[in-house]
Amino acid sequence: MPTDSSIVRPLVLVADPDVEYAALISRQLEWAGYGVIATDNGTEARELIEEKRPDALVLEANLRDITGYELVRELREEAHNRLMPIVMISARAGKLDRDFAITVGADEYIKKPFPCATVVARLTLLTPSLPIAQPIVRPRTRTRIVPYAHRLAAAS
Repeated sequence: MPTDSSIVRPLVLVADPDVEYAALISRQLEWAGYGVIATDNGTEARELIEEKRPDALVLEANLRDITGYELVRELREEAHNRLMPIVMISARAGKLDRDFAITVGADEYIKKPFPCATVVARLTLLTPSLPIAQPIVRPRTRTRIVPYAHRLAAAS
């Protein structure tokens, strides 16, 4: 049986200036079996992308130093980043914002606030070939046994 250290987890970079929101997304991704690195600005995100080569990116549209749109456009110009799944998140709800994100190269656009599980679901759809470590499922602690249940099923 493989140990936790032998499991290679797909790496996701989360870039969001809202540190609490980034922490929530990161925890949800980790629970789902992804490895996560996080930053709160675009310059560091760019450096981490070059250094760590993440498998996917969750990016806030409004970063501190550059916009998420600019970062996505830069990434899509480089051959080794063209196919990286990018999910852009933002509090901006306008159709034009979503359309612009998709036009510059984002694969998905999710409006804040959203359940953090939404990001996991979108990444799973965008990266079906990545082997994701399965989350630990806790067994039920109490099992209810119904005596004579087979008789009830047969009677109905």
